[in-house]
Amino acid sequence: MVDRKRLKRNFLNLTKIGSPSGKEGTALEFVKKELRTLAINFGQDKVENIIARTTGEGKPILVCTHLDTVEPCFGVKPVLKNGVFKSGGKTILGADNKAVVAAILEFLKILKEDNLKTCPLEIIFTVQEEFGSKGASALDFSKLRAKRGIVFDRPGPFGTITSAAPFYYTIDIEIKGKSVHAGLDPQKGVNAITIAASAISKLKQGRINKNTIVNIGKITGGESRNVVPGKVFIQAEVRSLNNQRARSEMKKVVEEFRKTSEDDGGKTSFKILNPAQGFRVKKEDEFVKKVKHEIKTLGFTPKFSPTCSGSDANILNNRGIKTLNLTYGARETHTTRESIALKDLENIVKLLLRIFAIQKERTD
Repeated sequence: MVDRKRLKRNFLNLTKIGSPSGKEGTALEFVKKELRTLAINFGQDKVENIIARTTGEGKPILVCTHLDTVEPCFGVKPVLKNGVFKSGGKTILGADNKAVVAAILEFLKILKEDNLKTCPLEIIFTVQEEFGSKGASALDFSKLRAKRGIVFDRPGPFGTITSAAPFYYTIDIEIKGKSVHAGLDPQKGVNAITIAASAISKLKQGRINKNTIVNIGKITGGESRNVVPGKVFIQAEVRSLNNQRARSEMKKVVEEFRKTSEDDGGKTSFKILNPAQGFRVKKEDEFVKKVKHEIKTLGFTPKFSPTCSGSDANILNNRGIKTLNLTYGARETHTTRESIALKDLENIVKLLLRIFAIQKERTD
């Protein structure tokens, strides 16, 4: 049975730990302490991902969650009202993905307390997922035995299985103009901000079509109010369920910035990365059928739909581990309005038990 008070306490404690990408140390120590208490074998790799292993019968399966969050994540003051967790309004809550961390730890505690048998499990707590799944990308896959996996890293009502996830390109752009004193010879300068604004205004952004998104996410530049700005830095991204379309939109972004910069007397350089390949899941897959069945036994109607949001599941799938990404109940993630119901934390635990625990009769 799920210990609701313990689950609530662990989640609240986790949310109070500030763990932005690259600074997950305290959250890592929290998880390691819990694993030691449970006498579960674990290790860490070169980027500090935790890889825990349990023994069991049958083929191993991987369960993955991430410990980092977006910001603002320090000084979180979680509130539980009418069964729903929220932050105090000035920070994120951190349900993405600490709700799942807390649920996995509760799942492991129940396995030990009730002496339940499972298949062998490889449980991974990654770092830097919010930075393009850097932690998952750094895993030593030669040391992982599982060929199947499960991730809960898609917001939305509980019970949806991701049918497809996007191909993802990041584009870092540097525009170089010419800095001059704005009060003396502004006509001799080349305004990098003007170049950037002109290029951005010509680009189609947001949801290009049902399966493709282009976003200009961050822009910084300029030296002072009385200086014609000579440099601008821009961070953009393209994501699509179709790799050919993703590449096409990425090239459009690059060419528009290059052309506008050249036309206006500037120079542009680019750093383009493809940190995540997309994946698709087949409905007729036996593991998919099992997960759908267990979702249904919990009283939910299983759904199957694509998303343009990436996760560690992208990395795992493309490294040969067929991994499902499920919704887990969180709402408005990556905002100060983020929330999740305590009931959904319980649902994650119950679904893990139903998928993995081998027992003649279940009363949870």
